[in-house]
Amino acid sequence: MNVRASDSSAEPGVVDESGLKADYVRDGFVVVRGLIDVATAARVRADVESSWDSMSRDSDRIQDLWRTSAAVRALAANPAVVSTLVGLYSMRPIPFQTLNFRTGTEQPLHADSMHFDTVPGGLMCGAWVALEHVTEGQGPLRLVPGSQRLPALSPEEFQTDAGRFDDGAYELAVCGSMANAAALGSDDLQSPREITATTGDVVIWAATTLHGGSPIRNPNSTRWSQVTHYVFEGAPVVTPQRSRPSEGRWRVRDPLLNLATGRSEPLMARHRPVMAIPAGEGLHRLVPPSELSWWQRTRSSAHRSARRLGIRCRLIGARLRRR
Repeated sequence: MNVRASDSSAEPGVVDESGLKADYVRDGFVVVRGLIDVATAARVRADVESSWDSMSRDSDRIQDLWRTSAAVRALAANPAVVSTLVGLYSMRPIPFQTLNFRTGTEQPLHADSMHFDTVPGGLMCGAWVALEHVTEGQGPLRLVPGSQRLPALSPEEFQTDAGRFDDGAYELAVCGSMANAAALGSDDLQSPREITATTGDVVIWAATTLHGGSPIRNPNSTRWSQVTHYVFEGAPVVTPQRSRPSEGRWRVRDPLLNLATGRSEPLMARHRPVMAIPAGEGLHRLVPPSELSWWQRTRSSAHRSARRLGIRCRLIGARLRRR
């Protein structure tokens, strides 16, 4: 199993990176034991628990609690995690979303790249942190080693005429893709692995790696944890399931707020500035400024400034409501 961690006598957050990147390339994920110290994990869990009943949430999770919780925000920007990500990608990671969980999700296998990705793809990952010990009965995280090399599924295959995304059809397609790989005798793809954990363990996976939640065998159990999603500098973030990739039209997440700094990241593609130009149905094309007229550049800049102001106002409002 691709587990890397410091010597038991070392300080928490110290990672032996020998072979870590090779494991990540091979399996699409790594498990780093004890990367976060127990005291930090306890602070985050206490903050999440105190917020649980008062926050608007999607059943088993709270999204973007970092907006009001300094502990959640600090964990997303934790230097040990950031350093590990730099070691894996050799690029600066930008944390842009947090999800906090009380229990396991039992979520079907899926790839994050269907929900959000970069242009070009491959510059995004997730990091899950155990805020308590997680055993087999608590619905642990499960991942499929080698699944990042499966043929990519097109999001346009699962878009309905009503403009919605057919999750059921996508989940069936994932199962079919895995079955086809197994039938062909692929040596790359392995069976899903359940990841049991102790407090402070971290799992990092590529956006194209299939993962989900195992069945909860103990119905009264919790599985307190935090997931942070990261993009790497120099690439725009898009929502593929609401985009038209074949037409070069994207639902662009712009401005993208770096939760570590509280500032919007510049819109870049291949480390060069681009602008999001309206292309119908709420979608945009990503175009270098040199290819646009003065009026197009001015209008695009004005729209982006207005969106940045809206994000800033919502962030301030969320913090005021928490007080």
